[in-house]
Amino acid sequence: TKQANQTSISVTSKTKKTVEIFYDTDNNSLIIGTYNYTLKIENLDESATPKSVEIPIRFKIINFTVDIISPKKEDPLKKVSPNQNLTIEVESKEGNVPVQADINWKILIGGEECIITDSYFHTTHKIWFITCTAPCITDNPIKNNLEVIGNYTKKEVVLSDVEEEAIIYKDYTSPWFSNIHTYFIDNTSYTLPYIIFKVNVTDNKEIDSVWATVNHTGSNWKLDRIYPISNNTLPAENDFDKRNFVFNFSNPKRIGDYDIIVYANDTEGNPVSSKKGWFDIYLPIQMTGNLTNPDGEKINANFTFYREEKNLAELYKMHEFSIRDNKTYNWTLHKRKYDVDVDLFGQKIIFYDANLDLTENEIKNPFKFDYFGTYIEISNKTEVNKPDETHVPILGFVVDTNINLSKARLILDVTDAYNYVVEKYGWAINPQHLRIFKCHNWNYIERKCNSDLTSSDILNATPEYKKFNFTVSSLSAFFVAEACYSGSSLVPCTPYSKPEEKKETSGGTSGGGGGGGQSYIPSKEEKAICGNNVCEIGENWQNCPNDCPIEKFPLVIDTNIGDVRVFRGELKTYWLSMKNKLYKNVSTTLEITEGLRDLLSLSTNKLTLQPNETKKLDIYLTVFTNQSIGTYAGNIIIRAEGQKQSIPVTIRVLESAAPIYSVKVEIASKTINPKGTLDFIVKLVNLGERKKYPLNLTYIIKYQKTNKIIEELKTNATLETTTIVRESLPLNITEEGSYTLEVWADYKEKSIMDVATFEVVKPLFESPLTVGLLILALAMAVAVGGTYIWRYYLLWRKEKEKEERYLYPLDYRKVPREGFKIGKFAGTDNYCYYDPKDLTTHIIVAGATGAGKSVSASVFAEEALDKKIPVIVFDPTAQWTGFVKPCRDNNLLSKYKKFDMGDFDIKSYPGLIYDVEEPDFKLNIKEFINPGEITIFCLNKLKSGEYDEAVRNIVASIFRESWEESSELKLVIVFDEVHRLLEKYGGHGGYVALEKAAREFRKWGIGIIMCSQVLADFKEAIAGNVLTELQLNTKSLTDIDKVKAKYGEQYSERIARMGVGAGLMQYPKYNDGKPFFVEFRPTKHNPHKIRDDELVLYKKYIAKLKVIEEKIKKLKERNVYTEDYEVDFKLATNKLKTGNFRMAEIYISSLENSLEKI
Repeated sequence: TKQANQTSISVTSKTKKTVEIFYDTDNNSLIIGTYNYTLKIENLDESATPKSVEIPIRFKIINFTVDIISPKKEDPLKKVSPNQNLTIEVESKEGNVPVQADINWKILIGGEECIITDSYFHTTHKIWFITCTAPCITDNPIKNNLEVIGNYTKKEVVLSDVEEEAIIYKDYTSPWFSNIHTYFIDNTSYTLPYIIFKVNVTDNKEIDSVWATVNHTGSNWKLDRIYPISNNTLPAENDFDKRNFVFNFSNPKRIGDYDIIVYANDTEGNPVSSKKGWFDIYLPIQMTGNLTNPDGEKINANFTFYREEKNLAELYKMHEFSIRDNKTYNWTLHKRKYDVDVDLFGQKIIFYDANLDLTENEIKNPFKFDYFGTYIEISNKTEVNKPDETHVPILGFVVDTNINLSKARLILDVTDAYNYVVEKYGWAINPQHLRIFKCHNWNYIERKCNSDLTSSDILNATPEYKKFNFTVSSLSAFFVAEACYSGSSLVPCTPYSKPEEKKETSGGTSGGGGGGGQSYIPSKEEKAICGNNVCEIGENWQNCPNDCPIEKFPLVIDTNIGDVRVFRGELKTYWLSMKNKLYKNVSTTLEITEGLRDLLSLSTNKLTLQPNETKKLDIYLTVFTNQSIGTYAGNIIIRAEGQKQSIPVTIRVLESAAPIYSVKVEIASKTINPKGTLDFIVKLVNLGERKKYPLNLTYIIKYQKTNKIIEELKTNATLETTTIVRESLPLNITEEGSYTLEVWADYKEKSIMDVATFEVVKPLFESPLTVGLLILALAMAVAVGGTYIWRYYLLWRKEKEKEERYLYPLDYRKVPREGFKIGKFAGTDNYCYYDPKDLTTHIIVAGATGAGKSVSASVFAEEALDKKIPVIVFDPTAQWTGFVKPCRDNNLLSKYKKFDMGDFDIKSYPGLIYDVEEPDFKLNIKEFINPGEITIFCLNKLKSGEYDEAVRNIVASIFRESWEESSELKLVIVFDEVHRLLEKYGGHGGYVALEKAAREFRKWGIGIIMCSQVLADFKEAIAGNVLTELQLNTKSLTDIDKVKAKYGEQYSERIARMGVGAGLMQYPKYNDGKPFFVEFRPTKHNPHKIRDDELVLYKKYIAKLKVIEEKIKKLKERNVYTEDYEVDFKLATNKLKTGNFRMAEIYISSLENSLEKI
């Protein structure tokens, strides 16, 4: 009988609880077999029925193993191609006996199944030989994992083995490209002597060479083969070679289009691949006007301008404009020919070869449109003499332009107009007989056709599903009506019958080609009147928005995507459904805004829905393993019927979806004999997805004083929900003292660790010192002798501690295991972490000049930036300006190896530097809160005492902002040299302002790092609100005395002996509030201030960007198209943030020249 660990459980009414039962086995072969158990559950409620239930449980224990013998990671199969036959050698055993039969095998390579063609057991080698056909793997990754799955049918056991990177594929895929990044060049303002374009190229293995050709379409000018001037390696999945190539060639200064083809090949000899791109050098022209109908009512429309004769291909899209809230437009276009795609009134027209290559620099009101969506609208608003061979028109569309065209295409959907007359008047219209007739002489203002229409004005255009798609060489007014036929010939029509007479007369209504019945045209009294505040028959939100309020959107939208949390490396699929609310077909287009395009894609971006139809599409979320951690926000925009609706989407990318589990170690006894046994329990808990994880466990025993490894043992365990491992390790230790037991639990690349401490103490009569003391004690009075022995021991212990640089009273279970990786616990090889949330209670870093204050503080800043938390620094030394440059300090670089850092860790951080020359400078701090970016305000030009005034101004400006409360760290603010705020150094109100900030900022998620030469002078008003204290090497007697009084003499004696970059750290939540020593890692950025000439450049370019930003703002207020300028402004700012002065200058110069012309 086995008693459960948990003996009772409470289940409330109509709820369900799951009880998990775990069985532990060991390697004892005697336990193999079949077991039958009965689980008995008793109800503690005396009145319950039944009182108990019994559940039979049956399981088997079998010692079955599967091991891949060949290939291995160290000896892989190389240059594998799809459909190649591969031989895999596998060993399978039950206990120590090879399993020769009753196994079904399955092979996976890179996650794709390798179809087995043959398998047999080799009786001499005692292994299986399995032949399979290599699969074609998406994207052709080179290094692939091999997984062998064995289904032992005889014992109903399935087991697998994985060998990482055991199958090396041949690179059989040519390089591929992103879009070629080019710019349209205004020949009136572009002054640079060269032109730049860029492209990203990716190859599975290695790119060999990349080159390009450039051809001017209007002349013989061309460049047959140019090579990139630079290429930068980009992060890529699957170890692909991905690079950004930059091309540069002399500006030909010829107006016209330039076609680019970029070519690339790889080192494996695959076919050369290519990508097309283009740009134009142009003269600008302004297109202005009001888009209204003859009544002055605005028209909602979308205009898209394409390069001519390119079939409206996405690559050749040049401009896109929407007219919504404002009927006026003012667009900057190019003097050239365009194909123009216009969506309005739920219809579409395409102007081909629209010629804007004019001598004038402005074209005004080039378009005229009008629309009559129903028969009633045509009857009320127009005068149309229809041809005798058609019935009354049911839809009208007017379009005209003063731009020269080669032709135009009209796409008219008449479903809504057709349904209206059929449902309201009962007219039996044959939709296949619907035709278009054209009024060649249309009076746009009077809405009148001034020509007599005949059958020759009926166009040769037939509908498909009530939709016309036809081309015309001239524009005017077009009407849709049912034509009348006798056979295939047009004949005069008999008017439609009145609905009431249709019911009373057998066979009365003609429709579809003439027939008997009284003619019916609704009288004036029956006609709807738009503007009488009554939504009458024939009126709707499209043709009379005054009487019929506009519907919010013609589609009902539903989706299961919204606020998404996703891990690196995950793929997810969501859905979006749309239902058409109108009585006509509705065409929709969908797009994803810029902030989400790298993460989301759609199964289609165009849909047509029939009346009342519902359609669903898929939304694919792809998060690569190298995606930056952070929050991405944007919209999915749906456009239909000249309107749009936005679906807001927020995606929070978290760390990779690796298994989440915890490990905890508990030692049975804290005091152990050197030759005794270390008994402990390891508890493993799966906190994530429920599946089986084979964990590798490593036990490491270290001597705390020297960090020397005394013993290291390895074992394994399987974790699904909770696993408890009991261990007994025999010890053979010769030296007494404090020891740690580290338990590491590893799964693939994930490792977590727990630590417990214990003391090794020799038994009383085994210690020579103890024996001597006992002999001495016998010779003295017990009380007196005991007192002197204890004093002697304390003196001896004290002298021994003085020889040590650092102390180790550290409980690893009571310090963070993740967060900011700031360094190592001094004197050990264990990493020290700091929880970012704890920075909201602020940090004081103190130490003598040269002790490493700024460097240590900047490690916290780097960690914040790496986690996309913005940092703002107020620096009276200008030392923090080095963040925009990578580390080149050999002294720091020499320490990288100690902290497992390498060349990939050397980096700069994007940011901007501002010179502050007046203490009351204007600060709008929210302008500088950009994820992962640092902003440095240099206060080194302020005079004595002005730093104090500046701090007061800074804190006051932050309090003036409106902030949301947050328990997470949202922003880090650094104040260096804060000892200058103390009264003894000439400070006044700055200290009080900083104290208020320390008290209030935490509720907004704002953390403050303060660097100072002294710690003791800070009064309790501020010290009480700053919970993390970091004391570096100091000679200040007041600081040493403060540490002595607060923590003890053993700590104060070591402060002056600490090395550069090491510090005594104390935080109430860590290590039961006891301080501990930290050795900070070296910085990734340059720890020194940048050169003075670079600071001058920063100041110069920032001033220019400020002027440009103001100009763009004023242009937007005048409704001038500024999107191109805003893109260049963003690029210039980003280049400056990364210290790329040359590219920043290029963009800034281009912007200055362009804006000067406006």
